[in-house]
This record gives sequence, structure tokens and C-alpha cells, in this order.
Amino acid sequence: MKLFHPELFVAIDWGTGHVYEQTLDIIKRLGLNAAELPLFSDLDRPDDLAVICNDPRFTDVFTGKSLLSVIIPTLNEAAALGRVLDRLQRADAIEVIVADGGSRDDTRKIAVQAGARLLEVSGGRAAQLNAGAAAAKGRLLLFLHADTLPPDGYDNLIRLALERPATVAGAFRFKTDNSAAVMRLIELITNFRSAVLRWPYGDQGLFMEKRVFDEMG
Repeated sequence: MKLFHPELFVAIDWGTGHVYEQTLDIIKRLGLNAAELPLFSDLDRPDDLAVICNDPRFTDVFTGKSLLSVIIPTLNEAAALGRVLDRLQRADAIEVIVADGGSRDDTRKIAVQAGARLLEVSGGRAAQLNAGAAAAKGRLLLFLHADTLPPDGYDNLIRLALERPATVAGAFRFKTDNSAAVMRLIELITNFRSAVLRWPYGDQGLFMEKRVFDEMG
């Protein structure tokens, strides 16, 4: 209200289910306009917690673990995606978001069957990653390539790393499944680059708080 209308608070049966109806009647009688806001549930009693116990935004409260949103950009990744999704599911308090850029193979089908949230996004990998981050419900984000397997226990490793106040973001060490000497050299250079220069590649799995991602734009 721009002006105080004390009449709105008179002759109201407070604490009952009639407050809303009575208030609207007074508003109409005074010739005022009203706009209705979205309806939400009160949390007044212990049994009201049932409303939010399955809401991923409150995972911290019920499990003691922050929800981790894993965002995977895809484009015709049917050959690798199933294995990655299987590895990801060996964790607690996670959601998996597959941001697909227009695959023509079974990528989207595999994602849905595995229980991942599927987004269809055009505009390239950056657009896919940004769309996934925008849709994420978790406090923590992990950007992961569809052909990259995180280590066992990756979820707790990420939470442990980001609990440190000085840690802004992180990535895993790089390792390939190719035993060629040149690939061993690439591993060495990549991990040196990450450890010394703090410039990890997307192949390493990049993680951070969603708050940090949003603040960076």
C-alpha cells in the first residue's frame, strides 16, 4: 500500500481460514485494487515438513549434504553417455542434467531412461552449459563431458573441496584410457597446467558453487 488503510485490519477473524476472504471484501468495499501473489504452504507444524522433504532445494536440511547438479552437454554421445550416467548414479544427493544440442542418435533416449533431466538447447556448448546451470537446483555444480568418468566418491570429494572457504572452484586430475606414450605426455602436461597455472580443461570436470557461477556472469 502507498497509504495506510487501518480499515483493512478491523473485524478480521485472525487465525482462521476466513482472513483472506474477509480482507478481499474490505478491499472491494474501500474501492481499492488487489493483486494476488502465488500461493505457498505454511511451515507451522512438524508434519508440514512433508511438503519440502522431497524438494531438492532442501536436501541439505534432510540429508546433511548439499545437492550437486551435474551438467552434461551432449551432441550424438550415445556411445559414451550410458557409462557416464551409470557412474554418476553411485552417489548421494545429486541431480543430472543433460543439455542436448540436437543429437540424431539415441543420446536423448539414454538420458531420459537413466532418469536425467533433459534440456534441448541450440547455440553450441556454451549455451548448453549455461542453460544447464540456469536449470540446476543444486547449490553445487559439476560440468562434465559425456565421455569423462569422474572418480568413485566424486560427490563427496567435491563437497569436501568446496567446504574450504578459500576454494572458489576445482577440477579433477586428468587421465586417459589410452596407454600410448604420447597420451601419457599429454596427461603430464595437462595436470602440470592445472596444478601450477590453475587452468584446467573441461575434460577434467569443473566444479564450483552455483552462487559463484552466477556472480561471475
